[in-house]
Order: sequence, then C-alpha cells, then structure tokens
Amino acid sequence: MKVGDSMENMIDAKGLVHEYSRRDENGNVTEIKRALDGIDIKVKQGDFIAVLGANGSGKSTFAKHLNALVMKWEVVAEPNEALGAMKSSDIEQCKAIAQAMAEKIKKS
Repeated sequence: MKVGDSMENMIDAKGLVHEYSRRDENGNVTEIKRALDGIDIKVKQGDFIAVLGANGSGKSTFAKHLNALVMKWEVVAEPNEALGAMKSSDIEQCKAIAQAMAEKIKKS
C-alpha cells in the first residue's frame, strides 16, 4: 500500500492505555483510574466513526489521543510502510516535535 492510497489507515492504534492519577497534598499517588484499557482501532481514510459511552467512560480522553493532544509514548506501535522506512532517530525527532506541539496547545 502506498502513502495516499485510499485504503491506508489514517488512525492505527494498538493497546492504547491511559491512566489518571490522584495525588494527596504531598504529591503521593493515592488512586489510579484507567480511562482507556488496551484499545485497538484502525480507521481508514474516508471512514466515519462514532464514539459512544456514558459520562466518564473515556470518550474525551480517547479523542485527545486521536488528535495528539495527549501523547503516551510508552504505547508501542507497529510501524506501517510510511514509518518502516524511517530511522529510529527520525522517529524520536518526530516524537519530540509532537510533544513540544502538545505543550504549546496545553498552554493556549
């Protein structure tokens, strides 16, 4: 499959997990809540999806991950053809740029 092919996955997440920590006044973790628990999703270019769920079920957290507003680099992604040709140093540079962009978005 070539980049730009209409069947290319625009979103390809595997094992997506997000946890929120609650801390006490001393900064010690008192509670951990898992908002996303091992989500696997592939969305092809042109697909429409709907995310449904009760209040507090993780819909907004999931959307933030898809929009790169939240990034957890501990998640291991299997490279597609576009990333397969990249050197690991290039991928690390992309991660650093994405994290810097996310920080700017948080501040605005």
